[in-house]
Amino acid sequence: MRTLVPQLEAVNNGQYQTVFRVKSWNGASLQFNHTKILGFKISDLEIDMTIPYNQGLGVVGVHKIQLLRGAIINGVEYTVGTSKYNLLEINQDLGTGNMQVKASLIPKIKITITGDDTYKNVITAFCTACGLTASFKNSGAAWWNYQFLPAGKQVILNDAHSFLNMLNQKYLISIADIENNTLEFSALRAAQIDAAILDADFNDHILFTRTSKSINTFKENEVRFLWRDEINSIHYTGTASKRLFNLGYLESTATPPDIRAQPFQVKYYDTQTDLRLTSNDVIARWETVDHYAYSAKFPVTTIETFNQEHEPAWWMEVSTIDPFQNTSGGALPSTIERVAAYTPLAVTNFNNNLDASVNNLQAFAEKVDDLVLGLPGPTGPTGPTGATGATGATGATGASGASGSDPISIQVFS
Repeated sequence: MRTLVPQLEAVNNGQYQTVFRVKSWNGASLQFNHTKILGFKISDLEIDMTIPYNQGLGVVGVHKIQLLRGAIINGVEYTVGTSKYNLLEINQDLGTGNMQVKASLIPKIKITITGDDTYKNVITAFCTACGLTASFKNSGAAWWNYQFLPAGKQVILNDAHSFLNMLNQKYLISIADIENNTLEFSALRAAQIDAAILDADFNDHILFTRTSKSINTFKENEVRFLWRDEINSIHYTGTASKRLFNLGYLESTATPPDIRAQPFQVKYYDTQTDLRLTSNDVIARWETVDHYAYSAKFPVTTIETFNQEHEPAWWMEVSTIDPFQNTSGGALPSTIERVAAYTPLAVTNFNNNLDASVNNLQAFAEKVDDLVLGLPGPTGPTGPTGATGATGATGATGASGASGSDPISIQVFS
């Protein structure tokens, strides 16, 4: 959660003159500083933005952009900034004279990093490769020091964005931009209903005033965790009838996440912008209905939007984090390009070399990679000795034995 200067608290009270500014950077050099923003949408680690055409914005794949937003109070500009996004795409509309800009905090790069290290070290190495800094919520938790992949394995990704899906799939890890080119990583915490607003587990909560429309949903999304340890033993936890969620690799001394469902979902939409809020924050709310005091707390993800044709023009959508919504092998982001390796497979008829743990393409590829094929079969039996007397004919050479194979060595993909 952001700490705002006192003047920016006026934004949360709806008393402000908005200011938006986009800056373009070439390394540490400021290339472009523009205040005419026609619209933007900040979602997860990406931004879509519309501005009037300006050739000085930057070069795709080279320059970075940063969005600052806030208010002018008594003639003084106060803003909070995003981290610097990598320019991915610029669309020029010659009819309107505007440009639509797409950018991401994660660059379009291939990465190769050591995988047989702790979660904390692997994530730190990933951020370093992307030109970012890693920050860890509840950094003293034991699971940050669990080993990420089996001994000798690397994280090799053709697109660095795929790592985000891997983190969610392996330990329900969510990510947020907390500015200054820093990403905050957090494991999922369960929503709590009718709980004390102030408790130790949620001591970083913020009080969120509901001044918007909202949708409350109670859904069945419980899963059964599946994982494989360092000696290839398969483990399960959860109800056998529930759909499988493959955690990949987890050492025998480690414990899986303690949350296998997030049944309470809430989404606030058309919400007045609250600059304190970022994804991974915990919000608390309460209300009294028919003399019944109702309270809830939940970790959230945020989408911030500015569109002058919408009312309000600058608003947020605030939703409960739900890592279980898409697939048993790990939640899929919206862009197919990033998740092709984790496309689910039908496992019903896997009963020979494959089993139910091979439930996506990445797992299938690693299973095939670990197959040991074509080893020599055993020597065939010796032919019978010839009869005594005249030298008997030499017995026929025994037939060669059928080709055999060693037991299959299986390595789960993550």
